[in-house]
Amino acid sequence: LLLAVALAVAAVPEGLPAVVTGALALGTQRMAKRNAVVRRLAAVETLGSVDVIAADKTGTLTENRMRLQQIVPAAADGRPGDPSPKGDRALLEAAVLASDGDPEAVRVDPIERALFDAASDQGVSPADVRDASKVLDGRPFDAEWAFVRATVEADNGEVSYYKGAPEALLPRCEIGEDAAHAWRRQADDLTADGARVLMVAKEDGRSEHHLRPLGLMAFHDPPREGARESVTSVQAAGARMIMITGDHPNTAKAIAAGLGLPHATLATGQDVARRIEDGTLTDVDVFARTQPERKLDVVNAHQEEGAAVAMTGDGVNDAPALRKADVGVAMGERGSDVAREAADLVLLDDDITTLVKAVEEGRNVAANLRAFVRFLFAANLAEVLAVSAAVVASWFAREGGGVIVPLTASQILWINLMTDALPAFSLALDRRPELMQDPPKAARAALLSPATQRFVLLNGLLLAGVSLATYAWWPALGFPPEAASTGVFFILLLGQLTLIDTARRERRRPSANRFLRAALAVSLLLQAAAYLTPALRVALDLRLLPLAAWPAVAAAVALVWAVSHLLKPLTRPRVS
Repeated sequence: LLLAVALAVAAVPEGLPAVVTGALALGTQRMAKRNAVVRRLAAVETLGSVDVIAADKTGTLTENRMRLQQIVPAAADGRPGDPSPKGDRALLEAAVLASDGDPEAVRVDPIERALFDAASDQGVSPADVRDASKVLDGRPFDAEWAFVRATVEADNGEVSYYKGAPEALLPRCEIGEDAAHAWRRQADDLTADGARVLMVAKEDGRSEHHLRPLGLMAFHDPPREGARESVTSVQAAGARMIMITGDHPNTAKAIAAGLGLPHATLATGQDVARRIEDGTLTDVDVFARTQPERKLDVVNAHQEEGAAVAMTGDGVNDAPALRKADVGVAMGERGSDVAREAADLVLLDDDITTLVKAVEEGRNVAANLRAFVRFLFAANLAEVLAVSAAVVASWFAREGGGVIVPLTASQILWINLMTDALPAFSLALDRRPELMQDPPKAARAALLSPATQRFVLLNGLLLAGVSLATYAWWPALGFPPEAASTGVFFILLLGQLTLIDTARRERRRPSANRFLRAALAVSLLLQAAAYLTPALRVALDLRLLPLAAWPAVAAAVALVWAVSHLLKPLTRPRVS
């Protein structure tokens, strides 16, 4: 009965829940130090399996610090005039009026903040312009119509000012086709340089269909420092970076090229429905003029193909996509409360580099968990096989006249205590700096993957076989038979500790782990104390080994270590 209970303890990985929770908690702590706050603990491991990172351009891949770079006012003939970095007062005043933001508010949309700052630099006070004009009516911005309208009182009636996407306002302007073509060409030239271009227009009344262009405004939002390196790192790790923006396709293409995606496949939000039907949505690398609602389609398309998706978002409309994604990532600086509540991870600095570091940390945690499972299950299997095989073999050899057990219950429990405690827990502290050079693991892959099963089976059989062979040949080697159990005890314990080195290596060897070294030293010291202390030796039913037996024990342990390393090619995960 005692032996059965001890074998049950040896077979059940009782330390697994504690190690999993501890590894995830450590990963959460490391991410928090890097400005990534984890809201759901399971997301730490899921990050390590991410195949696709779908990121907003503005604020995540770029600095979200808009600067008014250039103004193209309208000429007398209604065509684009000469570009200027300043522009005229009437154009700036019209743009200020056609704005949703409050010039005196702390949190303002970056593009409107850039407009207010540029107007102030030219002597146009946004607050004074607003106070001097009586706003009668307006239309706030929405992605469906892509412009803002403000109708104000004028001396001869009403005047409406518009600010929005050129392709949304030009069809509403009453100008000739040649003039419209000139405006479109000018807007394309500006967006080709990566600028975000807005048109400002005017109308007597509020019909929204008889507009007159006042000019174009080009805003520049530079890529974040380190964003290009982060994109390169993601690609080197075998994952995809997808950029989503509401900007003009030319702007999106130019920014993508600057981030290291010069040959990216581009589509607009209007193409999403067609590509869903064609099954080509997952071929797109850059989405331009895309509404937040379309992010959910992007997540669904990639998940249907088996990919694990990390999606960033900051607005209320991003919440469905954040919840559906395998890892929803909200922005901490500019994100809404709804987005943060729906997300698994919050980036305090809104930086793509922080997200890539979080993915790297997730991979490290997942690799540590796999190493722990490999070691723990192989060690437990060796104990169960060694004892069970000896019992069965002796039962048949003696024709039911009793059994021979190579280990006592107390010895089995002691081995578990020495190997499954400090040494196993120390595996959660391993660091693997080169993980981002390997492909991601399948998001829904079982913890006991085929590679892990091969490791457990082969190394469990190896250690059990060496232990049983030593036990069987112990008398033939000239050693006292009553000390055979003690020899097997040392071989099993020391052999399990040698398996830690093999279990830690999946593809690359981790960095030096001083905690693991200390844990191994403690286990060895306790083992020596158990052997040398008479009271513990009696409690564990150990015998003093003759000096000639120690080379045999050392040879058996060395054999386990050597063969385990030779088996590494068979236990390494296969790359598809």
